[in-house]
Amino acid sequence: MSDIPIKLDFFRKLELFQQLIVLNRRSKNGNDYVKKNWRMEKKILRWASKNSHILSIPFDMDHIYFEFYQEEYDDTKTRLLRKFVNENKLDSYDITEEHEQIIEKQTKNYFEEKYGEFKYIFGNLVHRGFAEYSSKKFNNYEIFITQTGLLMGNVIDDYEGSIFWLKYPLFIIIVWIFVISVIIITISQAISVFLFDLR
Repeated sequence: MSDIPIKLDFFRKLELFQQLIVLNRRSKNGNDYVKKNWRMEKKILRWASKNSHILSIPFDMDHIYFEFYQEEYDDTKTRLLRKFVNENKLDSYDITEEHEQIIEKQTKNYFEEKYGEFKYIFGNLVHRGFAEYSSKKFNNYEIFITQTGLLMGNVIDDYEGSIFWLKYPLFIIIVWIFVISVIIITISQAISVFLFDLR
């Protein structure tokens, strides 16, 4: 998966775990817009970490529609098409390519309203270092997930979608116990050397 040695990979995941906790806390305290966007960002990262064999293809909005919400997307499009036909008093055979483009746009607008604005979600992923734009344009709707993004997807999957969610917090506690123990031992040895020198 990566060129990083396994031990360093784990420590990088610990760092990302702490970042995940901070981002989850910000999302929890944020408004609905922030919550929707962070939920979708996590969903994209989890999907990418599980499907990393196709990362040479840019991730775009169609991936969101068809990987995560295919059935809902199709149902919504059908519902909007029926509504359009009824409102415009058309027969189903009167639907032109232009009408279909209007319905497609309405369906995508519905999804952005419901699940977050994808250009901002992609922008957040790029800003956090989890993705890169496929070209230099800001309004680009295509991204590549980075190695850091794959690792964060693994951390999210481990922490929120696995029975092993305790491994990161437990390891952090063990590390802190070790650090505090080393400090206490060092201080006690320094005090004993100091007291020995006073005699």
